[in-house]
Amino acid sequence: MDLGKYAGEGSKFERNPFLSAKDVGKGATIKVLTVREAPREMKFSDLLMDLTIGAKKYTWGLKFEGMALNQLIGRLGKETDRWKNKTVKLTTLDWFNKRTKKKMKIINVA
Repeated sequence: MDLGKYAGEGSKFERNPFLSAKDVGKGATIKVLTVREAPREMKFSDLLMDLTIGAKKYTWGLKFEGMALNQLIGRLGKETDRWKNKTVKLTTLDWFNKRTKKKMKIINVA
């Protein structure tokens, strides 16, 4: 049985681990592979960016109203089609989550 018609858009892309603050550490340079719209049912991301840090591939979930996306637009421009193969330095920041009352690290453009 061919299940291709049930696979959805996600089947066109590699399944990479999601980028975390631990992957970025105190700083890392990423190379952008692709940027695409996230599936509607994905609550925490509006866009998905496939990228590499060295030879390792990741996917970074971005929100339209997020600080990181605004900074990426400032660095790379508003046309995501032109982001492919561009490099960007990332860093991590300490952030206090008011809802959970916990400190956490977030990823941001350096």
